[in-house]
Amino acid sequence: MKTSQSKCLIDWGSSNFRAWIVNSDGRLIEEYQYPVGILDPAVENKTTWFESLIEELSFDYPNLDFLAVGMIGSATGIKNTKYLSSPCNLENWATNSESYLTSTGKSIEIFPGLIANSANPQLVDVIRGEEFQIFTSNHADSKNLFVCPGTHSKWISTSSFEILNIQTFTTGELFESLVTKSSISQLMSSEVTENGFLHGLTIATTSKALTNSIFKLRAQFLSGYLSVEDLKGAASGLLIGTEFVHAIEEYGKQKSVVLVGSKANCETYQRACDFFGITAIIDETTIEQRVARLVEIRSRLTERVNS
Repeated sequence: MKTSQSKCLIDWGSSNFRAWIVNSDGRLIEEYQYPVGILDPAVENKTTWFESLIEELSFDYPNLDFLAVGMIGSATGIKNTKYLSSPCNLENWATNSESYLTSTGKSIEIFPGLIANSANPQLVDVIRGEEFQIFTSNHADSKNLFVCPGTHSKWISTSSFEILNIQTFTTGELFESLVTKSSISQLMSSEVTENGFLHGLTIATTSKALTNSIFKLRAQFLSGYLSVEDLKGAASGLLIGTEFVHAIEEYGKQKSVVLVGSKANCETYQRACDFFGITAIIDETTIEQRVARLVEIRSRLTERVNS
């Protein structure tokens, strides 16, 4: 049994449950991942499922301090925690966690999400989980535009440990629907080709309406202008390209953006950055660095309050 004081960071999102255990020296000693999203219908009782995992994680590490980010603190999560309004700085976010107590007395500190333009229903937007990635990034100390590709892609403008604005695009969710449930899903090959991807990006730059452009992929295939090998790539390029077009309208043409996410997603968005003439900086901040920074800032702020 391991008795040293360690931290466990939990991120339960739409696709996976992930947990990382970092020891008192800031070294990653265990990593867990379960392909179970927080809305997975296979989880009949998410509270019971979650608390059983907490017990499992605690078995070898009885002194764990639990920290949690992401959808675990949403209305569909374990505890519906508040949103903080952006602009929001690191100190405000790090000191506004809410405690959740399991049935066996384990305490989990859940960090809040952020809401942008809360007074304007036409512009309101939210994030949960990405704010942790931004605030603890190696690039958080300067003015940047972060892009977090995924099921719900986020474009987040920042300035020196402060999140200013948020834009969300349901790009990954729409792509999943297109390749599994749409009228062209049966026609697609399994690969995303470079030619197809570039074709889709090009369509996005001239598209007047996304729904019309999606149907045009089918028409282009049926009329012989788009091969079956390139159809899936074209769908990916069209959706990601449309995201870029609208984000550029919102934030202006940037010289560079910081990509935060999985290697595969970042590489795909890097190709889109190349197409649009934007330098892509892939954030290589490690989970050990992220947890250490979060623990350090909370400790420093607590000492300030108590002094």
